[in-house]
Amino acid sequence: GSQTMVKLRALYLHLRLHKRTLIVLHVRSFDIFHLTLTDVVFCAPILERFRGRQFRTAAAAAAEIREAIFGQGCARSDYLREFEAYCTGGFDDRRWDSLLGRATRRIELKRAAPFDSPYSPDLLTEYVTTEPDSDAPRGRWVRACDLLPLVPVAMSDGEARARMERELGRARRSDRGGRSTSPHYEHRRGGAPRGGG
Repeated sequence: GSQTMVKLRALYLHLRLHKRTLIVLHVRSFDIFHLTLTDVVFCAPILERFRGRQFRTAAAAAAEIREAIFGQGCARSDYLREFEAYCTGGFDDRRWDSLLGRATRRIELKRAAPFDSPYSPDLLTEYVTTEPDSDAPRGRWVRACDLLPLVPVAMSDGEARARMERELGRARRSDRGGRSTSPHYEHRRGGAPRGGG
């Protein structure tokens, strides 16, 4: 199909509890499903120890933050469902809603049960901006998982599509070989959009 993806110049992910932002991560490096070099750019007083920290991956940052909030043993979870981005741009809310999280991919963790994480293979190629705070008018909160696959703004649509196909192919191969930690993907194509119909 003609899969499209979100194009971003910068990715900011927020962890909110009761509508209050606890921490904001600036993911400096992202490529399709990989979120790597990550800086903490804001933290509430209770997470003061994270101020100025840098992590090799967004997942590592999320695990440590989760443990700080919820205690030992709570590090493993689908952080992509828990962190959100505040998006601004000329998107059409209704169309966007019908495209978010329409597929799932299986995430295999080394020391925890695998789980399915949503992603949005049909998201519009239109350029989206994620904000470091939620002050901008007419923005909307979107779960991090629903923004995947993520394409750096400099990458061409053709290259992005090829990269995504490679990722999906690698995941399918690992399915047969076992032992890989790369995610597997499964498409929930078609069907009525969520919310009935």
